[in-house]
Amino acid sequence: MESLDWKTLIFGLIGGLGMFLFGMRLMSDGLRSVGSDRMRSILATLTRNTYVAIFAGASVTALIQSSSAMTVLVIGLVNAGLLTLTQAICIVLGANIGTTITAWMVSAMAFFKLTTYALPAIGIGFLMTQMSGRPKLKQWGQVLLGFGILFFGLSVMKEGFGPLKDSARAAGVMAAFGTNPILGILVGTALTMLLQSSSATIAIVQVLAFQGVIPFSVALPLILGDNIGTTITVEIAALGGNRTAHRTARSHTLFNVIGVLILLPFIYNGWYEAFVRRLIPGELTAGSIMVHIAAAHTLFNVVNANLWAPLVNVLCRVVTRIVPGEDAPLPDARPKHLARHLLETPRAALEATIEELVHMAEVARDTARMAFASFFSGDAKRIDDIRHSEVVLDKLQIEITDYMIEIAEGPSDESDSRMLPVLIHSVNDLEKVGDYCFNVTQLIERMTADRLRIPEETLPNLKALADRVDRMLCHLVAGLDSRNVEEADRILALESEIDDLRDSGRGRQIEQLLARKGDPRAQILAMDFATNLEKMGDHITNIAQALKGNLSWVSKL
Repeated sequence: MESLDWKTLIFGLIGGLGMFLFGMRLMSDGLRSVGSDRMRSILATLTRNTYVAIFAGASVTALIQSSSAMTVLVIGLVNAGLLTLTQAICIVLGANIGTTITAWMVSAMAFFKLTTYALPAIGIGFLMTQMSGRPKLKQWGQVLLGFGILFFGLSVMKEGFGPLKDSARAAGVMAAFGTNPILGILVGTALTMLLQSSSATIAIVQVLAFQGVIPFSVALPLILGDNIGTTITVEIAALGGNRTAHRTARSHTLFNVIGVLILLPFIYNGWYEAFVRRLIPGELTAGSIMVHIAAAHTLFNVVNANLWAPLVNVLCRVVTRIVPGEDAPLPDARPKHLARHLLETPRAALEATIEELVHMAEVARDTARMAFASFFSGDAKRIDDIRHSEVVLDKLQIEITDYMIEIAEGPSDESDSRMLPVLIHSVNDLEKVGDYCFNVTQLIERMTADRLRIPEETLPNLKALADRVDRMLCHLVAGLDSRNVEEADRILALESEIDDLRDSGRGRQIEQLLARKGDPRAQILAMDFATNLEKMGDHITNIAQALKGNLSWVSKL
């Protein structure tokens, strides 16, 4: 009877895989921190052309070393309305290519003794993460630490799989995979779904091949299954998203599954294996098989991306039929009233500026309503919509301010010039309302992550505060639109009510905290929400006070 050292095998697999995944997460998070300022702008701007979008997706994924993180980022941008379905599909096609870079990194273990480099990387990386006052150095230290742990985990897996090399039972199982590629695809799919990491599955396949446990012909269907299994990450990321997010997830599943089905006959007749062997120079040996697997993985995704690139619009129509309906429209970041030709007439340009301020106030009101509704329901589904609207407010602030600067540079009378600073301050205050709505989304995330519930005795006060802020924004929109000074007086009256509600509510919350009534984290969360509401009210009040003495002048425009 054959005797396997199951303890070494199981412990090596669990420990090595755990270190690999942990190292991958550390390295990915570190790289994202280093490049976080650029990634979103790259994806949102360099996606006008299909192939440029694919290249952007591949490049960013190769940088952050995680297709899972990349697809989650894409779904977030889609939810926020910053990417169209066509752009998202192209980026995910590119992400499939970019993620293969990990397989090439893992191939290094065929040529180097990993522990020789992994252990110093762990030590140096850890020291770098402990250096205070140098955020960038800490981030690069995290990357180096993750790199070391990842490769040390591979080394542990390699040793753990060693006993399988001489196992007749393992050889019999792998032979079954070789004669039935569909079985291998199913195993690769299931393993990737279980691990939630295509890179981990490919690494396991590479280590098994390097140890001589599986031949190249068995590795190929496992690779194809990996490409199907990785679609589950996008499907999970799209849960709770808008229709475009769901369509992005469906498209990812469709083009990977169909790509595998197209390649399957070439796996059965051995043509794909033969092509990869001819592509990589030299004999297929234990040392080169990891490179052959990396090449096969990359080749599939490059061919699949080029196959679908001309058909992206067709794929969009298909997934739109699979996921029918329309999402609620999100606000547009483009100004509605700032016509360039009006700059020749300063008084008309000022009128256009006030009309755009009304538009901005409407966006702020709708954003606040979304934030309040999401907070009180504990529902995080609209967080991306709220953040999209906050970005819109930021952009409108820039557009309106730039327009007013151009007005100031042209000829204008003294009364017009005095009005410009008032409007600039009002625009800045409205943008601040958006910032506090963004803060509320962070509170919602904290509430859902920690499963907190706002205490029942606190809710009436918070809802009253939110109601007052909502009414202030409604009066602001009405006052700007109608140039009615009475609306400014109503805002100032509501500010007094907010102050009273704040004082009474905060006193009760502190009493409950000191009396240890309920979860203190929920009480603190409620206080933070109240603070954000109060700050919104302060900025709306600033606008009312600034405009109160000028609305009568504005009405003469």
